[in-house]
Amino acid sequence: AKMFEWANGSNSGRYVTEMRIQFGSKVVPYGTLDLLDRVLYMVDDHKLMGRYSLDKLIREGPSETYRKQIQIYGLGAVLAGEKVREVAIIGWPRQESSLDKLYVHVEPFDRKVAEEAIARVERIAANWSRRAVTWAPASRP
Repeated sequence: AKMFEWANGSNSGRYVTEMRIQFGSKVVPYGTLDLLDRVLYMVDDHKLMGRYSLDKLIREGPSETYRKQIQIYGLGAVLAGEKVREVAIIGWPRQESSLDKLYVHVEPFDRKVAEEAIARVERIAANWSRRAVTWAPASRP
């Protein structure tokens, strides 16, 4: 974050770090995205990773969980009035002495993917709420 704040120079406004965002959902009310680039119209999620996790990310690409997470962050930025064209997952090597293994995955922002992911979480929460009422112990006299 400090590197991108420095890169903003005299408050150019290009980068926003640690941006608090909302999703319009009671179940998923808010989050914090790592970086918004207002020139590239890109939301970045930075992950500091150990060797095993980073090697897996490089070998297999990002998991569906990571991909949905970054799309949701993109939606939060859009709902905050920002323009988003792409989202990125950036894997930083925690245990290396160089950035040779830095991994960057970029894909187009897809609002539908984010909205479907939030809707799924809301359906799961609603189902659990209904079950909790059904499973409640009988009251004692």
